[in-house]
Amino acid sequence: MKAHPETYYVPTLYVGEAVVRDGVELGIPASEIERSRKMSEHRNATFRRALDAGIPIAFATDAGVFPHGLNARELTLRVRVGESPMHSIVSATKLSAQVMGWEDRIGTVEAGKFADLIAVEGDPLSDIALLERVQWVMKGGVVHKDDLGGKGPR
Repeated sequence: MKAHPETYYVPTLYVGEAVVRDGVELGIPASEIERSRKMSEHRNATFRRALDAGIPIAFATDAGVFPHGLNARELTLRVRVGESPMHSIVSATKLSAQVMGWEDRIGTVEAGKFADLIAVEGDPLSDIALLERVQWVMKGGVVHKDDLGGKGPR
């Protein structure tokens, strides 16, 4: 992968964790839950090797295992495994836009690009799990959620 800069590693580590944590409730067979538990060490080690090698790591989801809207848990897990919070955020924004070939339209906050924005109360670089509790959302220039009592970006 390192020899091909246009190749991206796009893991979904959280799926394995969700299977272990919620597998019984999701109706996943016990054998698959145990398999996922055993595989987590290998998944995490592979992720750390990719980080150490400097391979571009983008963000995606296999959210069919868990409900949509919980995707930020992937960021929390990645940081726990060794990725920096900033790298994790960039993987879900700028880098994923590059993977899709949409970097001219999305992925960074710049004039002329779509800019759907979120805000949390606190610094996600200090606590990436804050991104699991989005309190302010702007989509298409319209605020759709404001749980910050008017303290969100304007």
